[in-house]
Amino acid sequence: MTDDFDRRGKRQRWWVLGMIGGIIPLSIVLSMTDSISPEVAVTVAIVAALVLGAMAVWMNANSHARGDEWWQDDHSSGWRGY
Repeated sequence: MTDDFDRRGKRQRWWVLGMIGGIIPLSIVLSMTDSISPEVAVTVAIVAALVLGAMAVWMNANSHARGDEWWQDDHSSGWRGY
């Protein structure tokens, strides 16, 4: 099943990836129109690319999580204080 809904019925926030991905060409365009300096544009683009990559990997890794994985066990013992 390849839908884009999580287990609570809410849509996953793939639009956030689009917004952060849009920062990269926006910074380049603003640099070309002399609104910001090229150094700032490159820095913003690199940081946005790193954040975008990390978020994309995280969202892809968790796309099929159901919420009952072993690390989310409500009845564990020991270090979690149960």
